[in-house]
Amino acid sequence: MLTTKHGEAGFAVGDRVQFIDTVKKLGVYNDNVGVITELDASTGRVTVQLDAAAGKEGRVVSWSSTDGFEEFRPGYAGTIYKGQGKTLDHTSLLHTRHWRTAASYVALTRQWESAQVFVATETARDVQQLARQMGRGEVKAASVAWVTAGEFVRHRAALEPEVKEVPRPKQANGPAAHADTIDSASTPSSKAPPSSTPHMPPRQTAG
Repeated sequence: MLTTKHGEAGFAVGDRVQFIDTVKKLGVYNDNVGVITELDASTGRVTVQLDAAAGKEGRVVSWSSTDGFEEFRPGYAGTIYKGQGKTLDHTSLLHTRHWRTAASYVALTRQWESAQVFVATETARDVQQLARQMGRGEVKAASVAWVTAGEFVRHRAALEPEVKEVPRPKQANGPAAHADTIDSASTPSSKAPPSSTPHMPPRQTAG
């Protein structure tokens, strides 16, 4: 088991490894790929021969687990982006719904002899749909073409009709206010009815 940047992983002689950072003192650069030629379990020393162009011998790099070098991972697969500029004898490609014209071109031009494309039927049900997915153009737009969250809120508010709130009648507190709400027709008036006896002037006595 060797410690990598993404955790511990098992390696053996003959395994392919990919370097994911540049460490000049070791002579490795980001995206270098090679094959493990020696692996000393007692000292933790790893020796890798890097890939080279056809007819040339690749450089040999070596490091120990005590060096703290962890910038590598299994090198059997990589992204299309990582494959740009490389040429391989054979390639095996896993198609996804994210493929576009540019990615398809890079993926299908990395091989010398053969290329195999593996496609899940859930992604493309037939060759026609696969061709359409691989031929889609890239979506390119400047950042000014997209609205910010604040601009979206203001634009949405401008489209919505203005709703005016109708003020509710004020209600006073206390017994007097409560009495005003009672139907006067069903409640006896608090005032005494006018008397039917005519008003008589005061009696005068003889002096």
